[in-house]
Amino acid sequence: ARRHVAFSASAAAGAVAQISRVSAELGAELVLVETRTDANVTELLENMPDAIDAVFLVPDSTVNARLSDILKRTAQLSLPTSGPSTAQVEE
Repeated sequence: ARRHVAFSASAAAGAVAQISRVSAELGAELVLVETRTDANVTELLENMPDAIDAVFLVPDSTVNARLSDILKRTAQLSLPTSGPSTAQVEE
């Protein structure tokens, strides 16, 4: 099964539940990471989990505020990155 990390937050609990359900149906393993604060995002960017295949961004203001940093880091790691909003995908 492929592993995907989802930047998540309590505010995005509904999106995380939906992603979790679909991932299970597809046989994909999710590595959920709580990013409630800017410091959490920084810590995650500095310590990305090993053995992941892609990153999926959920709709969340903490994540959106750091979108450029997240995309820069995932590009450095050659990780495909996707999100549910047009703004995230376009950037």
